[in-house]
Amino acid sequence: MKRFIQSFIAFSLFFLSLSLVLGVTFLEYHNLNLIGDLPPPNLSNSFSLNEKLRFLRDKPKDAEVIALGSSMTLNNLNSEVLVKALGTNKYLNVGAWGASFTDNYQLLKVLGQTYPSMKTLIISSNLIDFQHGVKSADYKVIADYLNPSKFRIDQYYLYHANMKYFVNNYPYTRLVRTHSQDYFYVGFDNFGAVNLDGENFHITKERWELAFLNDKVDLEQYSYLDSISSYCRNRGIKLIFCQNSYRMKMKQRFDEKRLKMINDHVEKVSSMLARDHHIFVDAGERDWDDGLFVDAIHLNRVGTEQVTAYWFNKIKPLPKNEQVLTLTQVKVSMN
Repeated sequence: MKRFIQSFIAFSLFFLSLSLVLGVTFLEYHNLNLIGDLPPPNLSNSFSLNEKLRFLRDKPKDAEVIALGSSMTLNNLNSEVLVKALGTNKYLNVGAWGASFTDNYQLLKVLGQTYPSMKTLIISSNLIDFQHGVKSADYKVIADYLNPSKFRIDQYYLYHANMKYFVNNYPYTRLVRTHSQDYFYVGFDNFGAVNLDGENFHITKERWELAFLNDKVDLEQYSYLDSISSYCRNRGIKLIFCQNSYRMKMKQRFDEKRLKMINDHVEKVSSMLARDHHIFVDAGERDWDDGLFVDAIHLNRVGTEQVTAYWFNKIKPLPKNEQVLTLTQVKVSMN
């Protein structure tokens, strides 16, 4: 027995040493920092959502305004313009890539518990959000994770970590947190938004020409939007739905079938929200120059300033000299 124990200890030490050597080699090869490049907890099959939850965990739980949705929310809302328009800095952007309205509803129920002061919910969206698949996530664990007093992060990494997930995502984590000129960048501002720079951005031809519009709509997503609308009405939360538009030259190429599809969608959503006395504003009521975009539907930073200001000036019309100015307009007026 004594020899067995000695052999077991020797084998364990060898295994741990080998693991350490391989781990350090992996980190050195990819020029990674053990802590700074640590991937977010594997709470869902969406890296973007995992990274956003990591961002939210240590933020104050006093947010009064929450923006929820896909990259249409993450990338296309300008925090500075929005905060100025609403007159509060108790705001968080919870948008994540590819979120459907099924995902939005499930996450909203968690957010309702986590942020009891929420008074306004903003959803920035487009037809694409009603056409892609549903994410896989453990919302019960997410609810606990967002409450540091209930969830010790060291215990999570110890008992729930997926080694394959961490090995695969170590190099990727460095990329998404530092490469600000690429579409996959998730360097959040103080409120959780990611506005993509217009200058020197790596616009790809494939993304630029992609319409982000399928021929079919998942009707179930409208049911989940209806559930979100009812959830907000029943809890006295004001829902503001900001409909995005397409870059001008892309929109001009749409045939009658696609234009009808977009118009039917706008009518369906606006009517649904009107029933619960919520607010719907549509950037598609006017054309937006191609120079404001990084692809067919995602805006660059200047584009987010202009479109966000457009939405909120439509919501609360002000005298011209009091309207919410975009940051670009402020700079011009100061020169």
